Amino acid sequence: MSDTSQLRPKVPQMTISMLGATRSGKSSYLAGMYNDIVRGAYSYTFKADNEIRLRVSAEISELRDGKLPEATDETSPKVHKYTLGAVRGDKFIVLVEIDLTDFRGGAILNLGTEGSDSAKLFELLPKSDSIFVVLDGTHFAEPVTQERYEKVAAATDANDIANLIGGVLVDRRQAARPMPSVAVLLAKSDLIYGPRQPGGPSRREAGDVRQDVSELLPVAFELGRKSGFFEVSIGEFYLEDGKNRLASIQPNGVAGPIFFSVACFLTDHQQVLEQERQVVEAALRKAEDRLASLQSWPEFIRRLFLQNKIAKVQAERDGLRRQSDAYRERAHEVAEELGRLWQWLQPTLWSGRPR
Repeated sequence: MSDTSQLRPKVPQMTISMLGATRSGKSSYLAGMYNDIVRGAYSYTFKADNEIRLRVSAEISELRDGKLPEATDETSPKVHKYTLGAVRGDKFIVLVEIDLTDFRGGAILNLGTEGSDSAKLFELLPKSDSIFVVLDGTHFAEPVTQERYEKVAAATDANDIANLIGGVLVDRRQAARPMPSVAVLLAKSDLIYGPRQPGGPSRREAGDVRQDVSELLPVAFELGRKSGFFEVSIGEFYLEDGKNRLASIQPNGVAGPIFFSVACFLTDHQQVLEQERQVVEAALRKAEDRLASLQSWPEFIRRLFLQNKIAKVQAERDGLRRQSDAYRERAHEVAEELGRLWQWLQPTLWSGRPR
């Protein structure tokens, strides 16, 4: 079989924006998620440059020492660039390039003044293929009753986040553009379902927690298959002097949100692949028609006057055939990986519990 690697469609690039209140666990989640995936816990892995690898390694070391990652800077949100792929036999299949921006908690509360992270947020969010919303799970260790609702909404910045997401969805609908996926991450979930502390709240059921979150952020749950809910934890936390402390790194459920956003993105991307393939197929048919027309001339005319032209059109046709094969191969790869991803995600998406 001919090498089609130079003719394959470009690897698609997706943009993810991450929102959440200050100290909700965004940066810690990203460090734990990246570390969990690259250590080989799944059939997919990340490729990233040395800067990101070293940064995550340092953050994991700090977490092991009981230190939280440095807060995201006001002028420069943390940008994580990954290539997500899978080893299949002796081949590494690249699925997607990911550009994920972790915005400072306060960025959603300010106007987008020039040069600020708020300005970057308001610029990037409407273009995002996926939106991650990180909520501190400790606020949901007990039911969000009517009396607690405003307190929890304020602590999680839920109203501001809902307004931002709602605006993006309205704009997308008006422009007839595809909806982004929205993944709601409930961080520090082990504190919700862990052993009850003396005098503390009783253990909760996953469905009840999901219901509380959906009532707090209904706009995040109105997208059907593009709405995901994930309870995640990077380790075992405990309470000390009223603060959450990390006892050990034991990632749980952390891969779900990123795999979900990629699955949603690639599901939409299949249509783009098909449209591009149809353009190639149309060009191939035209080349075949031109070649048939040239070859319909008598042999002596073809030999004396058309030989070079026929060879040129033949080369064009053969190249388009290889390109068409490359598109079909890529479409097959994407379809197979999507089947794996959705199958892996299915038990998680609706229950909310980590895998």
